[in-house]
Order: sequence, then structure tokens, then C-alpha cells
Amino acid sequence: MVIAFYVFILFLCALEHFFIKQREKAFNWELSFIIVITLLGMMIRFAGFEYKTADFFIQSGWVTHLRENGHFSAFRYFPGNYNAIYMYILTLLSYLPRSMELYLMKAVSCLFDYVCAFAVMKIIVKITNNNKIGLLAYAVILFSPTVFINSGLWAQSDSMHTAFILLILYFFVSHKISLKNLPFIVIGFFGVSVPAWFAGWPILAFVKNYLEGVGSSGDLTYNAPTIFTWGNIPSFMPVIFIITVLFCIGMLIINKEAKLSNHTFLLLFLFCTFAVPFFLPRMHERYFYIGEIAVLLYSLSNPKRFWISIMVIAPALATYAGYLWGSNPVSLVFLSGIMLAAIIIISKWLIESILKDQASSAFFPEKPGHP
Repeated sequence: MVIAFYVFILFLCALEHFFIKQREKAFNWELSFIIVITLLGMMIRFAGFEYKTADFFIQSGWVTHLRENGHFSAFRYFPGNYNAIYMYILTLLSYLPRSMELYLMKAVSCLFDYVCAFAVMKIIVKITNNNKIGLLAYAVILFSPTVFINSGLWAQSDSMHTAFILLILYFFVSHKISLKNLPFIVIGFFGVSVPAWFAGWPILAFVKNYLEGVGSSGDLTYNAPTIFTWGNIPSFMPVIFIITVLFCIGMLIINKEAKLSNHTFLLLFLFCTFAVPFFLPRMHERYFYIGEIAVLLYSLSNPKRFWISIMVIAPALATYAGYLWGSNPVSLVFLSGIMLAAIIIISKWLIESILKDQASSAFFPEKPGHP
């Protein structure tokens, strides 16, 4: 994994040179590039398909429960704490031979890696209007170490919900949906659970899962480099702090009806997905996954700031080592310090970008009658 990290850093440095020094060169092999990157991405994931983690054995137990208790009928007493969509996937796997479980779980997660990469590529092309940068974005996501380790080695499913969030982000950037569509997102969130409810899954099961995550018992961090690594901090204080910060940012945005630029929008997305988990209790190391995708997305659209992705991904990769191989190469206290430094930098960029958007709107007011 350490080698993978250094290779990824060299890859980012090469991209920085490519972005800044060779932006004008033509690239006429888009399809060939995608095919090669896709195949290489598969190879690096297949290399870890035999590896089994403790989480896999837990998920395998869920599949066994489904297999031995009537598949969909087993929802009534389902022992897992994941959402309904993942339950449906595990139920389909329960119809297949037990010997295929490990490979199929990882294959499903790896499939969504490619959806994430495709969505990021589409967002970058939409923002930069540059297919070359979009193709490089596709490669960056697929070869980000926390992405391929999460799916191909760990058999985790973080790429699934991340893929759908990135697709929503693409439609926001494309102005095909707006906040007016928020009710449909809420309806969809609950709607996917309806078949599970008919199958016997308790209606409030998913609410219970979330409440258990913020309960009063247990450690305040599960190998995650958050503020709670610094000592016995009352869990409610950082939560109140980050809610207050989000409220202030929201008020800053709506104070003057300025249209947010894509640059600001990506920074806001990065702040919400990366900074917020830092101040929440009982986070696992994997809960920064979408923030790691977000920082790569931002770095790809602003290549001169690509170094911020190293500040975000390096601590995450160190914590992955802690779970997978039993020992963090660096203390969580130090890693959380790096994370906080990155959050401060991102916050500064976000506020500056919001103020710049407001100043631009004031200088170039919209003409009457125009949307």
C-alpha cells in the first residue's frame, strides 16, 4: 500500500506538469486511453480480491442469514445496519453459491468505482470544457489508493452511495436540477426502503441505525483522524460548532443573492464532505471517503492546488493501514492535525470564493427580465 501511495503522489505530480505545461497539446486517443485505464484499474483491483477482512466476515454472516431464512423474507430480522439498497444487493447474492460471495461483493463495489470515475469525468468536462482533463480525472479516481483499496481489498461499499451523490452533483453543475428538487431526493431516500418494509423490515430500522451511531456509548472515534483524538472532548461541543459554521456559511451565501460559481460550488461540496466528519463523533476512517473524492475533484478543476489532495488522502491512507494491517504508521493525533490544517485552508478558500462571487454579482448585476 505504501508503494501505491508513492506511485499516486508521482502520478499527481505528473498531472500537475501535464495540466500546466502541456495544456495545448492535442489528445486524439480518448477511447484507447479509457480502455487501457479501465483494464489497468481492473487489474489492480483483482490483485486484492483474495484478501479477507473482518468486515467481510460480518457481511458474509448477513448473506448467510438471508440465505438460510428465505432471502427477502429474512428482512424482518436482518442483523445488518446498512441501508435498504445494500440489503437488496446482498439478497441477490444470497441466491448464488457461498464460494462466490467474496468476489461478488468486491465486484459490485468495484463497479461503482467506475461509476464514480465516470461521474467525476463528466463534472470536470462540464466545468473545464476540456475532454483531456476529463479523461485524466477518470484515471485519477480509479487509481486513487483509498478508492481501489476500499473496494478491491476491503470489500466495502462506500463507492455506492458516493456514486449517486456525484451524479446528483453533476446535474447540479449542469443546472438540470436545483434545490427545488430537494423533496424528490427525500422521497427517493425513503422510497427505496418501501420494498424492504413490505418484506418485513422494521419501518424505523434505518432511523435506529443512525441514532445508534450518535449514541452515548462507545468510543468517540473509530480509527478516524477527527478532533476526538485530542482527548476527552464532550461529543456535543464539536457538533454544535460545525452546525454553527455551516449556518454562518449558509447565511453568507444567501445574504446577497449572488450566483455561486462552479469553483465555489466545488469548494462547498468539499467542505461539507470533508470538514463535517472531522467534528462528528464515532466516525470510522472510511467516513472521509466521499471527502477524498471531493478533494480530487476540486484539485482536477484547479490543478495548481493539487497539493491539497495529498494533505487529505495521505492521513486517510495511513488509517486504512491501521485497520487492514493492525497498526497505524502515524499517530491519529498527528494525522488529525494535518486534517485540521487542510480544513482551515479549504475554509479560507471557500470564504474568499463566496465573497468573490458576491463582488462579481454586485459589479455585473443581472439585467431585468433575465433569469
